Amino acid sequence: MNKRCRLAANVVALLGLCGSALGADLPVGVPVPPALAARVHDGVFDPGDFGWLCGAFPGATVAQRHVWAGIEAYITACAVRDTRVATQTVRQIQAPLTQSLEERPYDDTTCALLWVSVDGLKTIQTWQAFSAALKRQRPMVEAFLHATDMAQAVADEQAADNPAAQLLAAVVTDQVLRDAVQNALDLRGTGETISPDDRALRDGLIWMAITRRDHRNTAWLKARVARDGWPTIASQGAEASHAAWLLVQHADDDIVFQYQELRAMEPLVKSGEVSASDFAFLFDRVMLKLVGTQRYGTQFVCKSHMVYPQPLEDVARVDEFRRSAGLSTLEQRRSEIAARPSCR
Repeated sequence: MNKRCRLAANVVALLGLCGSALGADLPVGVPVPPALAARVHDGVFDPGDFGWLCGAFPGATVAQRHVWAGIEAYITACAVRDTRVATQTVRQIQAPLTQSLEERPYDDTTCALLWVSVDGLKTIQTWQAFSAALKRQRPMVEAFLHATDMAQAVADEQAADNPAAQLLAAVVTDQVLRDAVQNALDLRGTGETISPDDRALRDGLIWMAITRRDHRNTAWLKARVARDGWPTIASQGAEASHAAWLLVQHADDDIVFQYQELRAMEPLVKSGEVSASDFAFLFDRVMLKLVGTQRYGTQFVCKSHMVYPQPLEDVARVDEFRRSAGLSTLEQRRSEIAARPSCR
């Protein structure tokens, strides 16, 4: 039995779906495996010592591999369920879906955190190397995250009675955490280069924190937009409107919300109530998921120390589109991204 078939069998066994097609009748709440149940409190997943992950590495015992198989099945089940639900909802709102959505967890925060942690740490080859990197990096990351939480709390308190200030406060942690990853922030302040394993471990922990924050910010912004409408430049000011865009730009686990706000922003660009460049970035982010191409060339990938734009709608006209949104040329943008430490 190949890996895909074994994983499918695990999912069916885990959910008690014998005789039904995988994903055909997934329950609303996919049960958390026993090995992780004690680490979920009020919907928040705490990875603890990451002992649940050791079965994914070579040399694991039979018992450890069994635990990991259940966790892997759980992650797959969540991804199948969430992707199916997202696909159905996207079609219901008549978004231009011409390709399959990426199969991944969407609304389920616990499953999304597992997905991110496993994906970010898979480059580490052994459990011993993982444990050693965790021992070195975790204290610094936790101190860093504690400091960002304190800064966020101060920003939130100061913005309590000001709607525009609330938007500005909401992006504090979003930006600090992403800057730490994109610019390879040296948490020790020594300027020394860390090993690939330590870098993977550190970034994996930070991406888990980013995922938590993104889910929290998305829920908060959805409630606000439902109540007050999209924050325009006229109503909230340019900086606050830009902050709202940043939050929806990073709401990748809610493609329906992203698409709905993209359409809400579109007529506001013409009236100057929404930034044209903000709209361009969100347009590309959403359309890459729905149709597989981007118009403005705002989305890039770094691979083998090289930077490439993701597939373009019209290569010959991309700089024309970029100019219309007030953006620099595609090559200028590519060079800027290539200069980031995270792409080197």
